[in-house]
Amino acid sequence: SSGLPWAVKHGHQTAAEMLLKEKADVEVRNNRDETPLFVAAEKGDWDVMKLLVEKGADVNEDSGDRTEGLQAVSNYTNALQAASYNGHKAIVKLLLEKGAEVDVDCGFYSSALQMASHNDHEAIVKVLLKKGAKLNAKGGHYGSALQAASYNGHGAIVKLLLEKGAEVNAQDGYYGNALQAASYNG
Repeated sequence: SSGLPWAVKHGHQTAAEMLLKEKADVEVRNNRDETPLFVAAEKGDWDVMKLLVEKGADVNEDSGDRTEGLQAVSNYTNALQAASYNGHKAIVKLLLEKGAEVDVDCGFYSSALQMASHNDHEAIVKVLLKKGAKLNAKGGHYGSALQAASYNGHGAIVKLLLEKGAEVNAQDGYYGNALQAASYNG
């Protein structure tokens, strides 16, 4: 087994470079079934992310078996979702530039846009919308990006989404619609 997952997890860029130079598999998975690219995106490790992308890492590769147990409701399943959830704008932009699919459905939050909206990452919301994220995509716990932002009281994102045409009365998710989501959390 390759030491690449360990090097990426612990931020050892030089070790990762050496392993890749010796032809380590860029898609090798760790014991949680996560790719090195996914781990680097989750951590926000720009230098390792860039290295992995340059070495041919698949920017759309799912990580982890998200079909059973707790992982079926995990927050995210690919590198773009991990970076969006954790607020790593530069990595989000890099992944999108390299062809990451903006609207891949995932676990609890349904989409990268919903994740960024939930976690108050306005700059990432703007990047995702500019790259064509479906504004009114339904799914996940909240039902939509507008409902996720409304539930958490992220007024700037709510305003942005409404200005872009978010459906204020759309029904989906645990809370029903955006007004119900906002009132549920006070």
